[in-house]
Amino acid sequence: MRDEGVRFHSASELVDRESPNDRLMFDVLASFDEYELEPR
Repeated sequence: MRDEGVRFHSASELVDRESPNDRLMFDVLASFDEYELEPR
């Protein structure tokens, strides 16, 4: 989506998806969220 010019903005978190560190943190947290949603 970034290639299409879409930007992510969070109203509650200070996450800048343009920074490599913040992209990594966002992706790690999103992976944990996805894991938690998986049925066991």
